[in-house]
Amino acid sequence: MAAHSDTLLSLQQLARALGGDINNGQVLAPGPGHSSADRSLAVRPNKDAPGGLLVHSFAGDDPVKCLDYVRLKAGLPAWQPNGGRRRATDTDIDNALRAIFKAQPGGKKFAPVVAHYDYTDENGVLLYQVQRHEPKSFSQRRPNGNGGWDYQLGDVRRVLYRLSDLLKYPDGTVFICEGEKDADRVASLGHCATTVASGKWTDDCVKALANRDVLILEDADEPGRKKALKVAQALHGIAATVRIVRLPGLTGHPNNKDVSDWLDSDSHRAEKLVDACFEARLWTPDTAEAAAAAGNGDHDEGHVDGDRGAADSADTGKPVTNSDKATAPRTAWTVPALAWRDPETIPRRVFLYGHYYARGFVSATIANGGMGKSLLKIAEFLACATGLPLLGITPIERVRTLYWNGDDPYVEVERRIHAACQHFKIDLKQLLEEHWLFVGARKEQPLCIAGTKGRGGVTINQDAIADICTFIKENDIGLACFDRSNRCTECPKTATTIWTSSATPSTSSPSAPMLQSVSTTTSARWHSGRSRQPPPTPAAPPP
Repeated sequence: MAAHSDTLLSLQQLARALGGDINNGQVLAPGPGHSSADRSLAVRPNKDAPGGLLVHSFAGDDPVKCLDYVRLKAGLPAWQPNGGRRRATDTDIDNALRAIFKAQPGGKKFAPVVAHYDYTDENGVLLYQVQRHEPKSFSQRRPNGNGGWDYQLGDVRRVLYRLSDLLKYPDGTVFICEGEKDADRVASLGHCATTVASGKWTDDCVKALANRDVLILEDADEPGRKKALKVAQALHGIAATVRIVRLPGLTGHPNNKDVSDWLDSDSHRAEKLVDACFEARLWTPDTAEAAAAAGNGDHDEGHVDGDRGAADSADTGKPVTNSDKATAPRTAWTVPALAWRDPETIPRRVFLYGHYYARGFVSATIANGGMGKSLLKIAEFLACATGLPLLGITPIERVRTLYWNGDDPYVEVERRIHAACQHFKIDLKQLLEEHWLFVGARKEQPLCIAGTKGRGGVTINQDAIADICTFIKENDIGLACFDRSNRCTECPKTATTIWTSSATPSTSSPSAPMLQSVSTTTSARWHSGRSRQPPPTPAAPPP
């Protein structure tokens, strides 16, 4: 960005005014709103430039705001555009800087490069590269097709960093970092991690995270907060869930403001990263506005910055305080001897489908992503709704079924059910008219039966449980499936499971209160949500 200046300032004057350092004929200084240790703003006086001043942000900050910031710090009057002169584009800025760098004595174009970060397409083909310099600054380049480099990205397709790695794990939770160094650090722990060059979230970058659970790791400074909020706004409605996380203990001081600093400060934190991140609340525009109205910033309620008290009571929702624990009567723990009982008087399990679904119990189907768990559930539920042995197992009792899918759009669920009915020659229209099958999806029938509070605490949404119980009773549902279970909670889940339940309570599931009052069977599906491990290669059948 070229600027008008009445006086050509020296590098020493600019460095003092901006709190920066002189490096290779330019001043590297903190950008507007950045910490004092930041060096993302490059400023150079040059007599050949209009006005004698060039300003560029390697962090992708607005060039006009950067220019105004530099002039204010240097004690110059605000810059006024010259007539109808066209505003410089990013390419214009890059070209101007390149020309200056090439002309400087010694032929040095940039500060030393200390790292390269490759951005590749789905097949691992290099599209462009980000270079990290020391002192901290960044540049970008792309292959020119002749064995060299073009330092203008132009209209090259923008992609997520580590894209081909993310595609190997389609069900993996994705950590979004502010920079490539942090993304590589998180990925080294076995997680899916990414970022974008210069903070530019294009449509391609956003769509690549559709239906993913994302954790946005916010740097502990004002630019980091703004960037995290920008990412959350871009991904809302596209990603399955969004959380903005400021890790506990980050202060924003040098060497203590990002996830790499957080991990470096304690070798034991690597194993705590996932749990710390999932303690943050789900981010939505509504929660952000509510937090701002309460004076907590845009999303402070989603931050993880220390303990916030004990877990809520699953039955009452009332926080358990230390005084409650001190005054509650204590009952000594004992175990009675087993009393003899005629085994014929012990009630037998009531199975609905083989030995898989029994009334009063929660069943779970657990497997890696892409193994066909949802299709299996649909076929089993159609068998129970029709009473037919579709998969070789004859249902013991024909029951009305409820299938809720939290992963896929409703239209995709319709496609699968219609395809299964055509395959098994089922009259779906008659089945639906007689109310044997009820189907819901996350967007059309949103559901949250449990959430988190504090460090490790869980709260039960009693209203949601009551609604489910009422629906099951009124429609005489005998088999209910929630596919997958962590889609109907805000609790962190490390695996991907499907609940399928009958009526006896299972205290290991948030749906246990529901099972105490209704006689149904509940199924849940889980898959490896945090794991980066791809589905295993099936073993060859024995000869």
